[in-house]
Amino acid sequence: MRTLTLAEALARADAQLSAGPPPAGERDPRWPAVARLAAFIDDEPDAIWEFVARWGSDSDVQVRAAVATCLLEQLLDKHFARCFPLVESAVCRSRQFADTFLLCWPFGEASQEANLRRFDALKQVAAAR
Repeated sequence: MRTLTLAEALARADAQLSAGPPPAGERDPRWPAVARLAAFIDDEPDAIWEFVARWGSDSDVQVRAAVATCLLEQLLDKHFARCFPLVESAVCRSRQFADTFLLCWPFGEASQEANLRRFDALKQVAAAR
């Protein structure tokens, strides 16, 4: 089985998310499409952040949930210092992105004491939006 490049994985995920939800009773292909992008978080956090920023404000709660749990949590887990200021800005700009952030749990770098205080403070801001 051939491994997808980042560009291919992004294109497939964008296409799946743009297609909207599947018919009732069918498996939702959007979640695995988003989950495939997690393989690129270590080496390509900026590209994954761009995807998160774009789709983390989507009107569909399932899209936001997939973005939060498959990508945003991991970005903050591995690239907290780099990504958290971007997350703070997105939470302040978009109520839907605030809802996306509220679905995240702190792991890895996000769970370190000083980072966790910032994470928890932003959760309060997001919940108040």
